[in-house]
Amino acid sequence: MSALEARAAQHRTSARLELHQERRRKEALKRQKDARSDRSNRFRALEPEPQIEVDQQLTKAQRKKQRAFDEARQRAERWSGELCSYDWLCDIPDDLNGTNTSEGWFCMPRPEGRRVVLVASKGKVDTRQTSGDRLHQFTCDCLPGGSTRTKHKPQTILDCVFVEHSSTYIITDCMCWGGYDLYTCAAEFRFYWLRTKLAECQQEACDEDEFKLEVAPYFDCDRQGLAKAYRAPLPYLRDGLLFYHKQGHYACGHTSLVCLFKDEECTRRFNADSSGDLIAALKVIGTHAATVDGVSFPIIGESLEEPLVEGELARFVVVASNDSVCVRAERRCSPKRAVADCASKIAFFLRRRAGGGLRFNDLWVRSAGPANESFMLSN
Repeated sequence: MSALEARAAQHRTSARLELHQERRRKEALKRQKDARSDRSNRFRALEPEPQIEVDQQLTKAQRKKQRAFDEARQRAERWSGELCSYDWLCDIPDDLNGTNTSEGWFCMPRPEGRRVVLVASKGKVDTRQTSGDRLHQFTCDCLPGGSTRTKHKPQTILDCVFVEHSSTYIITDCMCWGGYDLYTCAAEFRFYWLRTKLAECQQEACDEDEFKLEVAPYFDCDRQGLAKAYRAPLPYLRDGLLFYHKQGHYACGHTSLVCLFKDEECTRRFNADSSGDLIAALKVIGTHAATVDGVSFPIIGESLEEPLVEGELARFVVVASNDSVCVRAERRCSPKRAVADCASKIAFFLRRRAGGGLRFNDLWVRSAGPANESFMLSN
């Protein structure tokens, strides 16, 4: 046992990675049912950013550097906060397949590309990456508020992935359409509304737009639906599978009602190789580092040259020993990274590296409904 693993073993009680995903999903559904969100806060995307105050005792060069750092961090926090961040799927939901009722889950092939917030308002479309950097500004005749023809209509806000090789924005979710608030609507309704309204607007569009807009397909979580999401041909590359609870609202921030699954077949970006370090972006809280969903791990090992500051986001090497998990600081995160990783992502890769963890066949076998032999998967 290495020195780091020995020190990790000292923290077994406080650092066990217990996820209780099913319980948290039920709690999330109850919270959203009881909550009445402040809707005025949902439409802050186009409001001016607050001014940055810099210590005047610094030199001019230091003030300039500090201002640039703080502005980058503020932009990242603001725009990352407009999107939902999701759990990694470590266990199979009890109600995975609910095709006969309004309950259950949808499965969506996640597009590979840059995730953005798309805002159509006052005759133009702005797309912002999670760093806050603008990706494109253009006009779009088929979005309310996105062109001179539709500028009189209220704004539209979409969760998209930009696929560069085809100059296409793949829409994965809809938060607001023509001023109609969809944040507190169930995923089942949001997906229906998005496809219906976009098809109507595309038929009425007068001009050919600079970028194409397409809606990501989604499927019920029966055997045929899961197999299509996993293997059917698509106009874009898969980067895993997204699972949406049908009754889940759109959460600005972390949610357990949207989950991501990856393996070697449904993404090019998967590495569960046990020979390399597992790295996680975490927030510093005293002597611990915390995930976005509040699970904390003791920080061990040598610190960086400059001590990490409370609330700072940094990259940590994850050290696992038996039932304990600790972390060692590797380096600070860029100010353009605003959201820490979730505990389920760490658990997902730790379990895969140990030879266990959830596999796609586990999902497929557990899904109800008749099997479609043409989509049978090998073990």
